[in-house]
Amino acid sequence: IFSAGQGKKITEQKTQWIRQHIDPSVKVIIASAGTKKPEYTLNIPGRVTHILVDDTAKNIEAWNNEEKHRIAIHHKDAANSIEQLKAFLPE
Repeated sequence: IFSAGQGKKITEQKTQWIRQHIDPSVKVIIASAGTKKPEYTLNIPGRVTHILVDDTAKNIEAWNNEEKHRIAIHHKDAANSIEQLKAFLPE
């Protein structure tokens, strides 16, 4: 789950970034800004891990909840975020 400013172009760019650098098959959700991002998680039976990539500490704190399978990556730079995201992908 990523947040994006307004506009379809930003949403497309963030989705393409994930497809290119992480995994072309992963479900990408673009959420509105702020601490209400947990509202965007998918309600799917079984264990699904939702990963938030965000650069704002208050959003990270609002998101993190291992019992609900929500993990946050504090985005500081692309290389670091990519490395952390790849740790969640099957080999």
